[in-house]
Amino acid sequence: MELMDFYNNWGGTYKGRGDKSKKYPYEGKFERSENKFERATSPLSSNYDLLSKSSNPRSATTSGRYGYEKGYGISSTEKRQEPVASLNIDASIKPKDVHKSPVAAPNVNVSAPVLAPLSIPTVIPPTLTIPTPNPPVVQVDLPQPSAKPFVDFSFQNGTLGWITPTSYDEDVRYTPSSSRITNGEGHTFWTGYNNNNNNTDKLVNASGVDDKILPNGYLKEGLDREVKNRTGALLYFNSGHKLGTKNAPENKFQAQNFDLYLAGNIGNAGTTDGGHEGALGIHTVWNGKLSNVKAHLYGKAAFLSLETWWAGKMEFDNTPGKEVKVNIESVPGVAGSGNENTIFLIYPGSYGIVATQNNGAIHQRGGFTGKVNADIKTHKKI
Repeated sequence: MELMDFYNNWGGTYKGRGDKSKKYPYEGKFERSENKFERATSPLSSNYDLLSKSSNPRSATTSGRYGYEKGYGISSTEKRQEPVASLNIDASIKPKDVHKSPVAAPNVNVSAPVLAPLSIPTVIPPTLTIPTPNPPVVQVDLPQPSAKPFVDFSFQNGTLGWITPTSYDEDVRYTPSSSRITNGEGHTFWTGYNNNNNNTDKLVNASGVDDKILPNGYLKEGLDREVKNRTGALLYFNSGHKLGTKNAPENKFQAQNFDLYLAGNIGNAGTTDGGHEGALGIHTVWNGKLSNVKAHLYGKAAFLSLETWWAGKMEFDNTPGKEVKVNIESVPGVAGSGNENTIFLIYPGSYGIVATQNNGAIHQRGGFTGKVNADIKTHKKI
């Protein structure tokens, strides 16, 4: 009798077929943990179970392959601890005795040098005779400023011409019967000094035009009266009365072609009307222009006066042949002549008057433009 025993199914698959992926979940280079403490902890350590766990089939750390078989394929692993290496260190202290013989230092004898005594000759200094200084005597003639400058002038005690022009280009020629004049045509106007006098002494207590003495003086335009002694001023020009509403350049007077000679109370000239010591050449109100004017001052005289509160703008012609010239000189043989003259006499005014004048500082700033040629031959000017 034949016994047929079957231990397996030879017609099927072999045992273990298909379990390779389970037994060998990863085939390759395992990755070491980046944590130094995980890599240094032994699997036999009681703290090994405290390490972090993960299901990484590529991890070289056992706790990192949590859930997978602990073996590798059909092989198994066993926890083993490598023996701990030891190093025997024997330390000992062996002090070293140093024995040295003393060194004898040589005896060096240093003796101080012996210096020869100095022989200082006895010198008697020469006797010096110091001269007595003789400082030079310097005589300094310091100017004596006057706290009370001479200002005794008046344009209200008669003039030889008085006008309030109606236009800038109004050309009014001189006539003895009228106060209105803007063009002197070369006539000579004088007070206190008569240049047309043939006498040696030209200082006279009178005023006039050319060689004629005029006993009357104008107090305003067209109004005259007989003056005592002589007029206090020569010419009066007022543009603010009739030209105040006009625009530049129509808002000013123009005076031209005058020769002026004037002296205050010097020598035989005496005082002016009202007993004033000074003499005025031209008195101006507001804006104006002077052309071809020559003035001669002989003492206590002023060339041009103006009123501050009008803030007038004065122009002096620079055109060749039309310049404005002032000569200040003395009278030969007359004591005090030629002194205390002034070129520009500016009448002062209070702030209240200056600030409220209709055509004055609230509308314009006064000033001088052009050039005045002055030949000053004496001292003590104001």
